[in-house]
Amino acid sequence: MDVTLLALITFWSSVIVGALVTAVVIPLLRKMRAYKRDRKKTLYGTEATEFKKIREREERSIKKRRVPRVGGLALLPTVIVVGISLALYLRSDILLLAVLTVAAVSLMMLYDDFTDIGLIKRKSLRIRDRLMLYSVIMLICGFGFASLLPAHITFLPFAPFENVIVSTLVMAVLFTLWCLFWQISSVIDGVDGLSGSIFLVLFIGIGIVSMLQGDTVVLLLSLLAGGMLIPWLFANYAPAKAYLTETGITTLTTLFAISTFLLAVCADSGSGLWIGCIFGGILIATWVSNVLQLLYRKATGKKLFRIAPLHHHFEAIGIPGSSVVLRYMLVTIICVVFGVSLLLLL
Repeated sequence: MDVTLLALITFWSSVIVGALVTAVVIPLLRKMRAYKRDRKKTLYGTEATEFKKIREREERSIKKRRVPRVGGLALLPTVIVVGISLALYLRSDILLLAVLTVAAVSLMMLYDDFTDIGLIKRKSLRIRDRLMLYSVIMLICGFGFASLLPAHITFLPFAPFENVIVSTLVMAVLFTLWCLFWQISSVIDGVDGLSGSIFLVLFIGIGIVSMLQGDTVVLLLSLLAGGMLIPWLFANYAPAKAYLTETGITTLTTLFAISTFLLAVCADSGSGLWIGCIFGGILIATWVSNVLQLLYRKATGKKLFRIAPLHHHFEAIGIPGSSVVLRYMLVTIICVVFGVSLLLLL
């Protein structure tokens, strides 16, 4: 089948399946009363007063109803159904492994989300435990990717960091660390449409790079991700009808991590892991703000930001959530354009 036709089928299949699933999942979550217990404590054990002020201000300004969790259930079925169908049609082991990897870690996070809303009567996993389980799954899948991919990777677009020869073990470990690096940015979810808007721009950028490099698998992954995000954003762009929480944001961060990693091992590519870091600058800034807040608080006993992560700080100083979403999306567009421009120049 012609690549253009295959790309169109992938995109529109994702849009249609995503729209159908979203239309079913969001009312179902409300019916299930999939709400998280009120947030009472911050990461360092103090009262979450700033967070409560933000939510109270939202309720007064836009009469926002309580928003259910586990919105990622609207994304995961599209990845599994469309992704596996494509992989089987193309007989692509790499594409199939990518979809199964995303499904595995997202289902793990779905379990945690279900405990968070009380659907499963167990204690939620601690952040450390979640990251450890995520790393184990990624290491196992990393060996699978290492056996299917070329034995080299590009870190930066110049010697000696370009097309570096690595062993199977090193490739698997690099894959695990790369995915973990982006997974810790999962705190980006929490403002209406924020994560969906950012990742839609990111996957458009990945699609452009994949076309420049002639990487069909990554192109299809980017179209799959972008297609399923469009109906999600229609339903959830201010005010949100559901939050992605760990299930949804893990689906997106893992798709992003796998896509950018695959671009970095494309034969003789001018791209590399550096392009992912430029594209995802706003994601990096999000988790870095959390780290800085914790370190500064530990060192001085005071807060560096009114509230972390950074997007909640902007809300706390009076910037409406919709404005935060718009600005974050614009910054991400700038990062993507800058990254693609560098790629074309190098």
